[in-house]
Amino acid sequence: MCCVGGSAGASAAVMDSQSVKGADTVGADSRGYDANKKINGRKRFVVTDTLGLLMAVMVRPAGVQDRAGATTMLLGLYLSGGCRVVFAD
Repeated sequence: MCCVGGSAGASAAVMDSQSVKGADTVGADSRGYDANKKINGRKRFVVTDTLGLLMAVMVRPAGVQDRAGATTMLLGLYLSGGCRVVFAD
């Protein structure tokens, strides 16, 4: 996970994930299959503040469920002293 910082003292954030197709050059160990979207590739989890500035980014294989990625992201956001409210899609 990469904590970018965003705005200092942000009180609210938005979290979402996207599945992205992996190229042939991407190693098989970092790719997975997202059965919901039928995509073989990676999934990126993004947390932004209400202004759209990045607070945290994490890239995992697409086979990782959203709740597993969200748990990791929320823990990292909590430990970095992030925000008070997170809206998730």
